[in-house]
Amino acid sequence: MFDESLQSLSSSLSSLADPTPHAEPLHPPLHALEKRTEEMASLLESLTQHYDRCSRALKDSEAATPVDPDLMAVLSRDAAEVDDVVHELKELLSEMEAISYGISSSIEELRLLERDTIAVFAAFEEFQSELGICMDGLREFEMLRADLKKDMENRLSELWELGEFYEGFVGAYDAMVVEVGRRKGVAVRMEAVVKEAQRKLCALYNGSSPPLIHILPSPPHTHYHANNHADELQDREIFTEEFGQWLPVDLWPGFRDPPVRWIIEKDLQSGSELPKLGKDVIDRALRRRAPVS
Repeated sequence: MFDESLQSLSSSLSSLADPTPHAEPLHPPLHALEKRTEEMASLLESLTQHYDRCSRALKDSEAATPVDPDLMAVLSRDAAEVDDVVHELKELLSEMEAISYGISSSIEELRLLERDTIAVFAAFEEFQSELGICMDGLREFEMLRADLKKDMENRLSELWELGEFYEGFVGAYDAMVVEVGRRKGVAVRMEAVVKEAQRKLCALYNGSSPPLIHILPSPPHTHYHANNHADELQDREIFTEEFGQWLPVDLWPGFRDPPVRWIIEKDLQSGSELPKLGKDVIDRALRRRAPVS
């Protein structure tokens, strides 16, 4: 709309005639016309006076009144100049008509220029109204752009946060894999201790029957701690504090769990509890059974 309005205004300005040729003022030809009018009036007055003298002389001659010789001399002299005066009047009239035509043409051109100028001003007024509509649209566009910019800044901020999260997540994921390997190493060492204990118990039974003592994973309520249990808890707390915020819970639900603990439990299915004898009782029995030297 703005481009169309601007093009229409430009066309109106282009169609406006150049006022430079009309820059010459009209006062000189008007003064010339006025001067020639005065000259014509003077000549016409002279002709009128000559006509009046002729009429008076004609009346005197018709009335048999003697005509003044001086008047006759003036009439004779003026009569010789009448043709020259009439010719001069015709020349002045021709000049005045030419001047008048030039003035009329200039006035007509000025009127046309005035009409076109008024049309251009009307086009300016129309452009001003349309410009107001364009400005309203521009302000609405700027408001929408500001809202869009704010929304984009918020989205970019969220995107940066998301990028930071995924960057932290990638590092935490690698750390999680390493942590799983470390915990597996701890579990392998603990299982090795358990297997060694089972092997030694089996050796006590000469391998003839299953061991009477079962080594089982410790339930959560047990208070048994391995030698490195506190260190393992501390390592897990450090890992959780450093990487827990980046790891989704469903990715590794048990990364906050405490380490698995083991207990030793008696198997009484094939035996019973020993009699409760003190060490001193056993020592006395041993002494009594000792051979006498």
